[in-house]
Order: sequence, then C-alpha cells, then structure tokens
Amino acid sequence: MNQFKLYTYTILILFLSIVVACKVKKVTPPIQPMPFAYPDDIKAEEKEAFVKNYTKGQILYQITCAKCHNKTEGDQSIIPNFSLPQLMDYEIRIQYPSHEDPMRVTNLSEEELQQVISFLRYKKPS
Repeated sequence: MNQFKLYTYTILILFLSIVVACKVKKVTPPIQPMPFAYPDDIKAEEKEAFVKNYTKGQILYQITCAKCHNKTEGDQSIIPNFSLPQLMDYEIRIQYPSHEDPMRVTNLSEEELQQVISFLRYKKPS
C-alpha cells in the first residue's frame, strides 16, 4: 500500500508540474533600440514615431539582413557601419530584383525598407 501511495503522489506531482509549466506564460521583453542619434531636423513631437520606426527597422534588419551582412568577432555579431551612398545603393537594388539570391525570398514593403534604412542610418557606429 505504501508503494501505491508513493506512486500516486509521484504521478500527481508530475501532473501538477506539467499543468503549471503549461500555464506559465513566457513574456518576451520588449526590444530595446540600439543606441542611435536623432536626425538633425526632427521635431519633438516626431521623436516617438521615429523610435518606433527605428526599432521596427532594427528587428527587420535582424530578420532579413543580418545573416549576410553582420560580421562575427569572437562570439559577438557586429552590424557593419553603412555609408549613406551604400544605403541608397541598397535601397535601389532591393527595389529591383537584382539583389543577391537570399534577398529575393524576402519581400520588404517600401515602408519596411525605409525602416531598415533608418535603423542603419541613425544607429550609433559599431
């Protein structure tokens, strides 16, 4: 009879552990924007929208661009510093199907492309 109780308690504890694990909602912390510089001509009321678009650009860059463009030093992934002419060149190439093969699979909207460009343009240099 003692073995039966031990077995029952063990099953009950395992069951409760599974139920608790299923009920625990994993909360992903919000993405913190990388350090950036505001555009010189930005108005105070536009800053919140800028940060929102900048952060979306950061996320889109990580999803669509980082795999090919980031450099690895040790175990750290580094985003390269793009010049304004380079960013304009990417903007043109992405809008036309001449970009590298992996990019063809990802279709960025005009708005998303501008968010990535904004992220890369205003992020603090690596």
